[in-house]
Amino acid sequence: MLNKRPVGLRNLGNTCFLNAAVQCLAHSPLLAPFFLRGLFVKDLNAANILGTGGDLAMSFANLLCQLFPQEGQSSKSYLSPQDFLAAVCKHCALVGEQPGEQ
Repeated sequence: MLNKRPVGLRNLGNTCFLNAAVQCLAHSPLLAPFFLRGLFVKDLNAANILGTGGDLAMSFANLLCQLFPQEGQSSKSYLSPQDFLAAVCKHCALVGEQPGEQ
């Protein structure tokens, strides 16, 4: 994570709040490596009927891998968090609503 060129997140409509939260979490010194190294997998409780079946955790890990590509992988100046947004909206439909859609 250190000494890497920063990668931005493209705004997908009304997602600046989500992008800001993702960037904060992505740069948390303990949380990001936990996901980037796949250590979170053993703690998933996909059978919990009140949870997301691991969808959000897996999607967040995939997004982090794009934000912090391994050596030799190409890096863009920004990326579109569409897959992560879709996972969030699948489990929290209110996130995907545009203002005034209520």
